[in-house]
Amino acid sequence: MSEPGAHRAGKRLAGWGDIELHTGLSRKTLLRYGYPVFKAGGTVWALADDIDSHRVSISQSVNAGQAEAKRNEFI
Repeated sequence: MSEPGAHRAGKRLAGWGDIELHTGLSRKTLLRYGYPVFKAGGTVWALADDIDSHRVSISQSVNAGQAEAKRNEFI
């Protein structure tokens, strides 16, 4: 069985330090927003491409929510 995300080529971020440095976010924030971080044994890792895609998805979701809230202000 392959690891999640193994089918994609991309930079592998090893450990919370690398992941936090790449995103500029804390471990707590990464976990809160469901970033795709994996644990294998005692090692935590993520793929930079997956992290970046997740960030775009969150940003689009937030923007859509703000637009909906703005429309509802006038109802």
